[in-house]
Amino acid sequence: MRFTEIYEHVLPYWGLEIDFSDGEIIDIGDDETGFFSARLSHLWNKVEEEVGYENSYYELMVWTMYQVFHQKARALFEEDKYFLLPAEISPWEIEEQYFNNLKAKIWERERRDYLRD
Repeated sequence: MRFTEIYEHVLPYWGLEIDFSDGEIIDIGDDETGFFSARLSHLWNKVEEEVGYENSYYELMVWTMYQVFHQKARALFEEDKYFLLPAEISPWEIEEQYFNNLKAKIWERERRDYLRD
């Protein structure tokens, strides 16, 4: 499958705006911190359910988008901004993370048949 087809299919499930105003920086030990937003996590679960698991390319795109959106949400939260617009995140940043995720052994078949734009 081609990246653009996968990306364009999954992106609308995230909606026009992601609210993470309930976010918090959390201590994960060893002087490291993480970021958690119940709203963002619930949205991820909802998108995962709606997209389903029948198409492994779409399934991986949901996870990839969550990774990128989570990272962006943390950076914005630290700047006292509490919303992000998924369509404004660079598709090529998402593609880079997607391709990196495809390197895992579990995605070997998908990686073989994947077409980068």
